[in-house]
Amino acid sequence: EAVNAPLEFFAPPRPRPTKPSGQLTPETLCAAVAAVQPPHAIIMDEGNTSSGAYLLVSQGAPPHSYLTQPGAEVAPLIRAILATSGLDVLNAPLVARALEYYETKKIDFIDGYIAAVMEKQGMAAV
Repeated sequence: EAVNAPLEFFAPPRPRPTKPSGQLTPETLCAAVAAVQPPHAIIMDEGNTSSGAYLLVSQGAPPHSYLTQPGAEVAPLIRAILATSGLDVLNAPLVARALEYYETKKIDFIDGYIAAVMEKQGMAAV
């Protein structure tokens, strides 16, 4: 009040991110996620070194939750998300299989998800 500042502030809407093209980099990967994520997505970030660009490129994405978690805390949170009644988890069987890979193979969750997708598509190797 002392400086006559507005009581509410709304930033102008930003355009939805577009799908990137070209070389795969941490920035283009983040842009790809932001471009296709559905409204109310829960983005679980365990990529401490390569996901920083997501915060910038996702500003125009549909409303979403962005969670950063150390690796050890990822599994219980994903299990809780999968078990939440009334919550629609896209590709829930793949997410569950990725979690299994993550815990048993001691790999990054995203690598477990990639392995689960490859398994579903019948791919044994890249």
